[in-house]
Amino acid sequence: MRVLIVFNPKSGRGRGAAAAESARSWLVSREGGGHAVEMLGGGPGMSGEELLAAARRAEVMVVAGGDGSVHHAAGAAMGAGVPLYHLPCGNENLFAREFGMTRSVRRLSERIAAGRIERVDLGRIEAAGVSRHFLLMASFGTDASVVHRLDAVRSRATGHLAYAVPSTVEFFRPHLPELTVVADGRAVVEGRRGLLVVANCRRYALGMDPCHRASMQDGRLDYLFMPCASSLGVVAWGLRCFRRVAEKRGAVGGGAAVIEVRGKKAACQVDGEAGGWLEGEMRFTVEAGVVPVLGVAGGEGG
Repeated sequence: MRVLIVFNPKSGRGRGAAAAESARSWLVSREGGGHAVEMLGGGPGMSGEELLAAARRAEVMVVAGGDGSVHHAAGAAMGAGVPLYHLPCGNENLFAREFGMTRSVRRLSERIAAGRIERVDLGRIEAAGVSRHFLLMASFGTDASVVHRLDAVRSRATGHLAYAVPSTVEFFRPHLPELTVVADGRAVVEGRRGLLVVANCRRYALGMDPCHRASMQDGRLDYLFMPCASSLGVVAWGLRCFRRVAEKRGAVGGGAAVIEVRGKKAACQVDGEAGGWLEGEMRFTVEAGVVPVLGVAGGEGG
């Protein structure tokens, strides 16, 4: 089988490149299946055209990196009709967790041999005439602001340590925008300050999972708005999300096919990366079952 391994050489201080080489060595071996493997290094800066062209030469696309790398590969997987597999080398690895994917090369070859393909939804964001996709989630508020702060400085620190300074700054200067949320034409939040998550996947950073009922295969997006005006309030909502009681404590949540978010100067993060600023309106929709995935959904069993 023709396997494309896409890796981010900067992921986890070289973990992405090392995992990619380990997978290549195993997959070309007789024990690993004797596959034909093409390697493509690049990361988020790689052109979409280059990635799509490589995907069209393959039958399986393996991504060695973090959730950001999977985000950038999802469009090519959809365009080429090639199933994705994630070798987790990032901080949270939410996509890999959702599908029970690990860095085990044996598990990878077993999945390839089994050939079971799931099809998952892809979220779409439209703002100011520009359209982009998301695979996992988008959010507004302190989490998004921390991602933007980190993106602006990008120190040598990696992993969760890299978030220490921007998170500290955010705690003392919290970004809690005033938002209006319209779900399938119905205003569910009107001009309130707080945190908002729009999710295609139930997984979220640090296991908080605010939209824990979200499914990547239901043709809908989930949302959760948490009214908040201080950093202590943010901490309280985090604890409520851990305990799965956010909606019982005043959060506004639900599911919709179309979600419109309105506001000004609100930072947005998309799949863990800086996703621009809300200046007016962002429209969230979903394309059902367009991304093929090599694996079984809910791989961690809950």
